[in-house]
Amino acid sequence: MNLPKKPQTFRILVLTLLAILAINIFAQNLKIALANYQPYEQPDQQSQQNKLQKIKNLINVYYLKNRDSREELYKILKNLTSYSSSDPKKEKIKRWIINQIKKSKYDNLSTMLKLDQQDLSPPPSRCMRYFNQLDELGIAQNFPPELIIATWYRENSCKPTNPLNNHFGIFQINNGKYYTPGKYLTTGEIIQQAQDFINFSKHKRNYYARLKKLHSDFGKDNIDISYLHYSILDLQLHAITYNGITKWTHPTTNLYANANLHPDKKQAKDWVVTMTLKILKYLKNPS
Repeated sequence: MNLPKKPQTFRILVLTLLAILAINIFAQNLKIALANYQPYEQPDQQSQQNKLQKIKNLINVYYLKNRDSREELYKILKNLTSYSSSDPKKEKIKRWIINQIKKSKYDNLSTMLKLDQQDLSPPPSRCMRYFNQLDELGIAQNFPPELIIATWYRENSCKPTNPLNNHFGIFQINNGKYYTPGKYLTTGEIIQQAQDFINFSKHKRNYYARLKKLHSDFGKDNIDISYLHYSILDLQLHAITYNGITKWTHPTTNLYANANLHPDKKQAKDWVVTMTLKILKYLKNPS
């Protein structure tokens, strides 16, 4: 999206994006509010807080609606992250809206996945070292960074070094690329391997969609994972397709997906679903 560089660009962008938010039942009311909005040099603080609260409420309602609504919210998030302004006030408002969208994600996923009812310790600190960079990649690719990190932990313990015993890299992807064994990776190289992981995951997602004979047994026709939304079953299906499906594989019993998720799946190390949930709970309530 090419944004015009004019003095009022950011205000226009925010108002336009909010209009997009109100495509459904909120459309008319929001359009009226936007039409009446006028900037002023010394705004009343309470009035501004009320306006921001309305934006926050719209974000939360939009997130809780159907997939199409969440995709619209994701587009807003992506457009905002690509916009920069030399005006500190505009940057502050942009960052506030971005953070509210993320908070809505963490709060609502935590509720849906019942994270508060689970005993989930924080992820290893080394796994969060590159979170901001992976979060930017996740927004750009509509893919949850917590799942990127959880898979990295499962395959290489979040180490920034390629394994010594093969050339499949930190995500152990057999995609035809050669990742130099034992090489210490720069941040840029980690992000590139994460991009390769996302591409590989999306390929596997399409592969699962074609396996129609498994859909009734596994309970879903597709793997619905995006930056803003996924279910436990989506994570489980991602894990088993990523690791390889055999005739003995089932998303709810497979250890690669579910190790330490339930008492009967105890292992020395958390695997994909459990670590994703740990990271998500940490993001909601960072210590």
